[in-house]
This record gives sequence, structure tokens and C-alpha cells, in this order.
Amino acid sequence: MTQDRFLRLHTLQAGHGDCLVIEYGDDPKQQHAVIIDGGVAGETTPTLKKLLQGWPTAQIELLVVTHIDDDHIAGAVRLLRDKHLRERIKDIWFNGSVEKRAADLQGLGFKKGNELEKMLTDKKLMLPWNASFGGADAVVNASKVTQRMSLPLGASITLLSPTADSLRSLRKAWAEGGLPQDEMAAAAEPEAAPPPGLERLGNGVLPTVDIDAILKTTCPEDTSIANGSSIAFLFSFGDATLLFAADAHASVLLETAALLDGGLPRSVEIFKLPHHGSAANVTDDLLKAFPTKTYVVSTNGNKHGHPDDLALARIVVGAPGSQVLFNYPGDAYKMWLNFATDNCGRLSVGTTRTKVLEIDVKVTD
Repeated sequence: MTQDRFLRLHTLQAGHGDCLVIEYGDDPKQQHAVIIDGGVAGETTPTLKKLLQGWPTAQIELLVVTHIDDDHIAGAVRLLRDKHLRERIKDIWFNGSVEKRAADLQGLGFKKGNELEKMLTDKKLMLPWNASFGGADAVVNASKVTQRMSLPLGASITLLSPTADSLRSLRKAWAEGGLPQDEMAAAAEPEAAPPPGLERLGNGVLPTVDIDAILKTTCPEDTSIANGSSIAFLFSFGDATLLFAADAHASVLLETAALLDGGLPRSVEIFKLPHHGSAANVTDDLLKAFPTKTYVVSTNGNKHGHPDDLALARIVVGAPGSQVLFNYPGDAYKMWLNFATDNCGRLSVGTTRTKVLEIDVKVTD
């Protein structure tokens, strides 16, 4: 062990999407990095490139493109167009349109997914694709759930999603040219009206949050095919573990994590909330399964109104005294800051005034 050991999470402002970078190491002059998604390309890529260019000798161990939604994949595609940066990436995790290793790798219908798949199969680019899995899909193997993917310095990743079934569902939709109409319609729905006891920000007036009233509302759990195909995992370094839930289904995370050594609950230092804090993914059972004192919300909230008030109310009740960190100082942050100020001890919130929310994690082993 060295006193110089460090672990840091960078949550970039990525529009309504995700772009996170894990930075770790035991020498301040030599970073190791894992990139998770690329966010909305125009808003995210310049910031991501600036961060990585600031670490000219960093080992970029992995780029994880969790799933095909544009707010996760678009910035990753743009990043890989940069020859210098893509040559530094040792492995790329992404599940394409057909089973990996298949003879026919032609694209089948999702624009950005097809574009990334074309780059990964371009022999001139020679990009590593799912090398950690021997070239096969990045998918949970029910008989090897406890298997960890090793990274330098003893760091490791334990995959929690997707399952083979959820990946098959994605590929069926991909082959048929798109997602079911009801799923596409749901993705385009405007923000829902706030529940009783809560008013959205307007005219500079801070809202009132009524936890009891919010908790009386209901939300069906996410069944989206695209979200269900998300690559979600635990990252461990020393005695610290972080949970990156992408847009994964709560039921899948619970099912696979329960099979790990030690089962559930499983404490983590940071829990990046699934699906940008959607109540359809942040369930009571999921919060109980992964207790933590630090939750991260990645979204500007502009497209779908995330994070949902019901998800944050569940945190207030299920994880009292915890903190929620936002990568944008937007309406949701202001709303819950007001609540935290009036209800000292029940919740704390934080944000960043720059383009990157940076969180240091203590590593003692």
C-alpha cells in the first residue's frame, strides 16, 4: 500500500446524458482512467478531450459505451474520431447489433450504434473491442457472476448488467429496425406534472417539497429494451467500491448482485443513480441493496425532467443523512437544496459551478 493511492470520479456535464471518468492510481504523476459513456456529443466531447489531454501519460484502461441511446453513445463516437485519443484506449466495451464473433457484422438499424459498430470492425482503425471478454459480448454470465475483470494496481470491475435475455431483446428490436412504438413514444413524452405538495421553479420562487405527498405517487418500473441492455458494474480499488448503474433495470441489478459473494446488501462509496435519477429505476429495494452516503445524478434535466422527485424522496426516507451530488446546478438541485436547508440532517446536496463534478474517494487499503 502507498500513501499516494488515490481514487477520483469526474462526472462531466453531458447534457441529459452520462459521461463519467474514473481516475485512480498510486502515483500522482501516473493516472489510470476508465471512461463511461460520452454524453451528448456537442456538449460533452470538448470537455472530455480537455480532461484526457491534461493527462498526457495516463493509461486509458477502458471505454465503456453502456448502451445505444444517443445521450450515452454520441459523444463516445465523436471521441473515437480523434486518432491520438483512440490509440490510447486499451479496450472498448460495447454490445453491438449481432452476437460478437458472428461472421455477419453489418449494422441493422440504430444510427449511432451502427456508426460505432462500423468503427469497431474497421480493420484500419484496429480498435480493441470487448477484449476483456475474449472478444465476446459484455454480458453477465449466470455461472460466473462473481468473476472480476482485473485492471492495473489491483483495481477490478464486476459486471451486473446486461443479462443475455436483455441483450437478445435489444438485438431483436435492432434487427426489426427500431424500438417498439410505445417505448419510442415514452421517450418523447413531455415532463409530467409535479405531484401534490411540489411546485416547479417559476418566476424565481423556490418550490415547496412535501415528502409525504410525493411518496404517495407511484411509478411503474422501467421495462425499456434499450435501457435493459445497459452495461452496469461495480468498480473496486483498494477498499473502495463505486456503483455505475447506467440506465439499467433495478430488477436486473438486484438479481445479479444477489449472486455475488456476500450477497446483498452491499455498501458502496458512491452510487451513480440509474437512468439519471428516474423513479422507474431508483426503487426502494435498489436503495436498500446498495447503501451509501453519496449519490450522483447526471443530467441537466432539460429533456425528460430527471431526476424524478419520487426518486429523491425515496432517498430521503430510505437513506437519511445522505448527500446527492448534481453535475448541473439546475432546477432539481435548487429545489432539493431548499429542502435540505429547511430539513437539516435529512439530506444534503451539492453541485459544481464548472463543467465537471469532481469527487475524491478515500482509499485506505
